[in-house]
Amino acid sequence: MSVDYDIHFAGDLAIDELTAVLVGSYNVERERIYVGDPHQLYRHPGPDPYVMIERISSVGFGIEFQGDPVFARANGDIPERDLAAELCRALNTSALLSTAGRPPDHWTLVGPAGDHGEVLVDGDEADEGRLIVVRALEPISSRPDLPAAP
Repeated sequence: MSVDYDIHFAGDLAIDELTAVLVGSYNVERERIYVGDPHQLYRHPGPDPYVMIERISSVGFGIEFQGDPVFARANGDIPERDLAAELCRALNTSALLSTAGRPPDHWTLVGPAGDHGEVLVDGDEADEGRLIVVRALEPISSRPDLPAAP
C-alpha cells in the first residue's frame, strides 16, 4: 500500500473509536479499513484497504495509522499535520509525526487540542518499535505534562 499519511497515536487509544471517526467523518467505508499486522494483509478478505491501522505497542505512541492516496484524495489532500490535528481533537488524544529533514529522534507531537511542537523520542526504545517521548523541545500548550528541554 502506498502511504500518504503515517501517524502514530497514543497507545491507549481505542482502535474502534478511531475507525468510527474515520467512517463517520472521513469518507471511508468500514471494509476499506484494515486493522492488524500489515504482513497479514494478504489474508484480508475484503476490497483493498485505503487505511491500515496497527497496534504496535500499548506503550508510548503505539498505534500506527496509514492512509493511502485514495484516502488522501477523498479528503481533499489534507496535509498530514492538519489531519492529525483534526483526529487528535476528535479523539482527545495525542499523535506523533516524523519530522522530515530532522534527526530520527526528533518528531512532531500533535496534542489533544490540535496544537503541535517538536519533541525528542527515546532512540533505543524507537529501535525496538516503541515511540516514547523523552521531552518537548518547544512548548505544547495541551501537553504541559511533558518535560521541557533544558
